[in-house]
Order: sequence, then C-alpha cells, then structure tokens
Amino acid sequence: MSPKFILGIAMSWCVVMSAKAQKFDSDSLLVKARDAAFADRREEARAMCRKLLSKYPGYVDAEVLIARTYAWDHRYDSARIVTGQLYKRHPAYYDLLDLMTDIETWDEKYLSALIQAEKGLIAFPNDENFLYKKAWIQYLSSNEDASLATLKELFAVNPDHRQGRELYRLIMNRRYKDFVFAKNYFEFFKEPYLSRRMVISTGLSKQAKRGTYIAEVNMGDELPMRDPSFQWEAEAYQKLFRSNYVYLDYAWSEQGEFFPKHRGMGEFFQSVGGGIEISLGARFLYWASFVWIYTGSVSWMKNKDFLAFRSFISHQSDWMASYSLTYRRYFSPREDYMYAVISYGTYSDDFIQFNPNPGKTGTLTIGTIKSLGFRWAALASLGYAYDKSYHHRFTAEAGLRYYFNMFH
Repeated sequence: MSPKFILGIAMSWCVVMSAKAQKFDSDSLLVKARDAAFADRREEARAMCRKLLSKYPGYVDAEVLIARTYAWDHRYDSARIVTGQLYKRHPAYYDLLDLMTDIETWDEKYLSALIQAEKGLIAFPNDENFLYKKAWIQYLSSNEDASLATLKELFAVNPDHRQGRELYRLIMNRRYKDFVFAKNYFEFFKEPYLSRRMVISTGLSKQAKRGTYIAEVNMGDELPMRDPSFQWEAEAYQKLFRSNYVYLDYAWSEQGEFFPKHRGMGEFFQSVGGGIEISLGARFLYWASFVWIYTGSVSWMKNKDFLAFRSFISHQSDWMASYSLTYRRYFSPREDYMYAVISYGTYSDDFIQFNPNPGKTGTLTIGTIKSLGFRWAALASLGYAYDKSYHHRFTAEAGLRYYFNMFH
C-alpha cells in the first residue's frame, strides 16, 4: 500500500469527521435557538440564528426559524421577506412550505394561505399536514363544502387523523345548529302535603346571524294531570355588538294558576375580557299582582370550563334574595356539557316557572346535555332541595333534541 494512498484515506477521513463535527455543532446551536424561541425569547433566538448563519451560511433551518419567530411576533411582512428569499433557493423545502402556509393563515390572508397549501401538496402529494391545513383554511374562509371535500381526501390517507376528525365534527355541528326539542320536568315532595308536579315542554330553537330565537309551549299540572295549564313562551338571545348581547323572554298562561299569567325577563350581558362576562337584568311574575325580581351575574370561561355566580333580589314586604354557583364542563363545540348548580335563598331559577310559594331553600342540581351524533342530543338532570316548609324536594328532568338546518 503506497504512502500516497494511505495519505488520501487519512485526508478523506479528516474531511468526513470535520463535516460531522460541523453538523453536530450547527444542530446543537439550532436546538438552543429553538429552546429560546419556545421560551418567548424570540429576539435572542434570532440573534443565535444569525450567529449560526455567519458561521454556516445557507443553513436553511436557521433561516426558517428566524422567519417563524417573526410570524409568532405578528411581524408577518418581515417573515415574508425571509421566506421569499428562501423559496427562490429551496422551492420544495418542507418546513419552508409549511411555514409559508402558516404565515398567511395567521395573518388571515386566506386566499394566499390556500395557494401556499397547494404548493405544499404539489411538492408533497397527499401529505396529511398540508391536506389538513388546506381544509382548515377553507373552513376559516367560510367554504365548508370545500373543507369537507378536502377532509374526505385526508381521511382516504388517514381515516383517524385527530385534528381532521375534530374539524369534521365542528363543521357538522355548525351545519346542524337549529333544533326541535321535547323535555319532561318532574318535582316531588310529601311535606307539608304530597305533591307531584310535572311540566312537559316542546319547542323550536333557531340560530341566526344576530342571535338565537326559541319558541316553546309548556304544559304543567299536579299528577295525574286532570286539568293541565298551558304556557306559551318566546325567548331571544340578541347580539348587540361584538362583546355584548341581551336575553329577552316572555311567557303567557291563560289560567294563571300553575304558571304565572305573565312572566318576563330582560338581561344585558357584557364581556369584559379575559373570559369574564357580567350581566344585569330584571324578571317579573304576575299572578294576582306583579312580583319583580332583580338579578345579576359574573361568569368566567376558560377553555372548556365555565363558572358563574348569580344573585336574585326581590322586595315584597321584606327584602328576599338567593345566590347560585354554576359549573359547566364542555366536551364539544356544540352545547355538550356536564354541569352542577348549588343555590340558596328565596327565588331561584327553579321557582320562576310556576308558583311554589317559595321559602328559604338550599338546592343542588347535577345534569348533562350529551350529543348523540350530529343530529340528536339528550339532556338529563337530578336535583335535591331542602327548606323548612317543604323539607325534602326532589326534581328530575329528561329530554331530547333533534338538530337540523332550517334553511339549508
């Protein structure tokens, strides 16, 4: 073996080891830059990437990270300058095409975002990530039919794509947003006398651009319902501006015995940021005379958790009040949740439907509304109350909803 051959092998080994050392060094520096970016030290991350590029020019991942941190800081034009220059040199680089799609989506430039997603699919046909992002952009563009068509392509590649399935459920829930319902409310106590009250309700809920409108009829009586009373009711959740709305309700009963002859509610709700909403309103009941009840609430919503405190105050011969605390845990974009309500006082939501001769009462109610596919939902609740007059009072409610789109 000649000395020249041995020298050549040695030089080649040195070149390979040097390249590996450079690759390890550059990758470790990039990991540190990414850690800084994820820790919200984005200016520091960009400085580390620039230092990397001065040492290793043309390091694409470092340039992509610079552009991504600009996008995270909402500096979309700066991000586009970096990605535009990179795209000329690397038109089929996966992370670059992915970032270009994200930039346009985050900046709400949905037509441009769709173009970038198509570029990704041209370079990487049937890629799950680009198919999902294309469907998401179409949904954000209010093109649900196109989004469903793209999701069909995605499910042909991966039927169990988690984000795709979540988007599909979201679209279908939005598509079937109106519903008819039937429910049965039952109340039982045996002191100071035996009572078995029942209210059967049926109605229609219509969701429109500016709010939700509900019409229903309630039938109630002591069992076995020999002479039931009827109550006709209309409700509206009316949007005013972006951060507020009003709730309006009116119900009428001809008999004015089991149900009040007239019942009305009006309440103003205002979002104050941070998931917090406050409200103030009034309700009235009319049997032989008017009973006015004033109410207000503070609620907080974060992710899938909802918590609300509410108070009712009324003045007849004396001041009377009740207080309630409600917790809900949501499970889907549509009304699909479990809840618990604790209340104490004279007037509560249990007592404004019909005349129970209310006294100081403590109540606990637990319940759920559960979706049964896209078309059906079931609701159920159980309640217990105690007061000095009625001692132990038990309640139960069960019902069904059928969802559809009234004008689709």
